[in-house]
Amino acid sequence: MNSPIEAQLLKSQELEQSLRQAHEESQSLWVRLTREQEKERGELAHELHDEVGQMLVALGMNFALLKNRLPDGADASLSDIITDSRELLKKMNERVRDVMGRLRPPVLDDYGLVASLKWYAGQYSKRTGIPVELRDDGHGVRLPGDTETALFRVAQEAMANIDKHANATRVLITIISTASAYRITITDDGAGFDIQQNVNRSEDGGWGLIGMKERARGVGAQFAVKSSPGDGTQVIVEVESVCGSN
Repeated sequence: MNSPIEAQLLKSQELEQSLRQAHEESQSLWVRLTREQEKERGELAHELHDEVGQMLVALGMNFALLKNRLPDGADASLSDIITDSRELLKKMNERVRDVMGRLRPPVLDDYGLVASLKWYAGQYSKRTGIPVELRDDGHGVRLPGDTETALFRVAQEAMANIDKHANATRVLITIISTASAYRITITDDGAGFDIQQNVNRSEDGGWGLIGMKERARGVGAQFAVKSSPGDGTQVIVEVESVCGSN
């Protein structure tokens, strides 16, 4: 018969094992849900491209034909209305492409992580007015598809936070690949924040640190944030440098 101390130790070990198992199951569920979410995003982006995008292109062609076929002496205001409509259509097309990119940028599937980050940096600068510099020392290394997606989403969330909270004037994305690790660092020169206060704040203070950390952990990556008030912020995500294919 076990002594009270031995019984307590056994209960403690069983509780620890149960907690570990629950965490592993939770992590597995997170990965499955994230993978399904990315699939749905991709399908919706495809539908926008194949259906809405093509209809907008056809509508633009119709406007062009209509303008060319206006009879001589037609009311000038009709031509102006068609011109304005074509401009609105052009802006709508750009908006649809932007939404497609936010849902699931095609460049991520076609050309990989670095190309998608370059694309996103350009779109981000146009939208926010914040210059983004990307330094790529990744040596062309490709990672498994789920990993590239997770790292892209972490970078995307980090940059969204900069726009919302940091009041930054520039952003630097650094990609480094070594024999043992593949690391992405997103650095801004903004207001920074107290990390501990942010973690203790309800709903993660709006910064989404927990979500970024879980995305990273879901593909076996390490996640870290370095920041202090008035000193900018660094978001670092690092994964073992194992070449893969998408």
